Amino acid sequence: MLLAEKFAHALEAKFNASEVGSQFPTHYTLEVERGVKFDRITISRDGHKSVHAFVERATGALIKPAGYKAPAKLKSGWATKYNLITEFEKTLAVADKYGGYLYQ
Repeated sequence: MLLAEKFAHALEAKFNASEVGSQFPTHYTLEVERGVKFDRITISRDGHKSVHAFVERATGALIKPAGYKAPAKLKSGWATKYNLITEFEKTLAVADKYGGYLYQ
């Protein structure tokens, strides 16, 4: 299993567990689309699909999206805050449905 797939499954379980007992529960579906250099994690809910994050396959860097097709880039490199290889559990603990944890 790819690192991005493992993270997407963990996020899906976390997000859907938080909806249990809610007055208006929403079901979240996270999928991984493989690219040449990056894996795109998409999130779907209520028929709407958007990019949640990108994972650089070579380094495990979790990168916020600039749009649907590309990760965000800063002057110093990719807009990354977490590395899934070294900080998987920490990243999962702070992750939210909206991707706010990806901003620096």
